[in-house]
Amino acid sequence: MLYIFFGEDSYLRDTAFKDFQKSLGDEEMINMNTVSLNAKDANVDQVLSMVQAVPFLASSRVIILEGLLTMFDKSNKTDFGQWSQIESVVENIPDSNYLVLIDGKLRSANPMLKLLEKKARSKEFIPLRGVSLRNWAVRAANERDVAIHDDALSLLIDYCGNNLRSLESEIEKLSLYKHNEKVIDLSAVKLHVNYERDENIFRIVDQIFSKNYNSARLSFQHLLDSGTDSIEFILLLASQLRRLILVKDLVDRKVPQSKFKSYMGTRSDFAVNKSVQQSRSFSMNQLMKMHREVVNLDLAVRSEPDKYSQGSLIDLLLLKMVSEDRNT
Repeated sequence: MLYIFFGEDSYLRDTAFKDFQKSLGDEEMINMNTVSLNAKDANVDQVLSMVQAVPFLASSRVIILEGLLTMFDKSNKTDFGQWSQIESVVENIPDSNYLVLIDGKLRSANPMLKLLEKKARSKEFIPLRGVSLRNWAVRAANERDVAIHDDALSLLIDYCGNNLRSLESEIEKLSLYKHNEKVIDLSAVKLHVNYERDENIFRIVDQIFSKNYNSARLSFQHLLDSGTDSIEFILLLASQLRRLILVKDLVDRKVPQSKFKSYMGTRSDFAVNKSVQQSRSFSMNQLMKMHREVVNLDLAVRSEPDKYSQGSLIDLLLLKMVSEDRNT
């Protein structure tokens, strides 16, 4: 039997495959009888040999072939080279064995997919959105014996987006923290997911960029009150400016925004969207100059740490940033 698991959401795809393995019998024995190949490094003869091998002390044998369909996703040709024989391989799979093709997002016109889909049990895994995403998160919380308030769920999704691995990780952490109360509330998400600090940094950057000195000063004081010292803030601000420089470059190079999270090293849709929004207000030259001012101040503080109080430090930083923007 041939199975095809493909689609953009790797979490759903991997979960479906694990469920499929469990359905075949003893998990340990099935794992022993599971072989994984990458289509780029394999050949059709290897696949045929492994597919026809007898299971060892188990009822089934599973051969995973990753990336075969992706190899032909940009082509409309039906000349598959050596892989033209894969159709014959599929037709000769023993009843006890399974060939599983695993791929990412594919075009509906993918010629290899069109050839094999009619001979397979096929499922595409599309990222969850809207109500489906919220329902998934609620179920994930309930499976851990906790409920989650609507406002807490909205904030969590705003931070993690539809990255299910990230959502599951955060829900797992929050469920342990709120195990006794049996409910995840808004304050727990703010405390443990680092959303509020990110939001404050973005707010201060907005205020600095709009030359709203007094508001930026008040926002910085709020960060101090929440436990962030002025040195840490300088580092956070420098990090955000680097993000904006990176985003500006990605936009200029016309990189799809769907890939920004990977380049930026973040799981947060909020961080990506806010960085894109902020980067539109400034030229690359302005961002580079502001970043240089922040780095210079950081070096000065490290050289003479006793010279700067927290208040004077942020005053100096804000004045430099606002002045630098005016001169650009």
